[in-house]
Amino acid sequence: LDGRNILILDDVLESGLTLEYAKNYMELKGANEVLSCIFARKPYKGERSEAASLIGWDAPARFLVGYGLDNKGYHRGLPFIAAID
Repeated sequence: LDGRNILILDDVLESGLTLEYAKNYMELKGANEVLSCIFARKPYKGERSEAASLIGWDAPARFLVGYGLDNKGYHRGLPFIAAID
């Protein structure tokens, strides 16, 4: 990764800890620049890492399914994003 520009793509941002870890790891390995693009940011109670460079939209504080997001293997293939309880 030495000297490369990196773009991390992720689906849902809650605490941001995983994204922050990935970004720090890429920088530790010598990446020139590390940007991140998040599909949806959910509300999070507590301290959140703000490692995301770009955020698609602010999602509700509900469980999201569809377009590859699933609930125990169900709803992954929905052609839209839905929120379930």
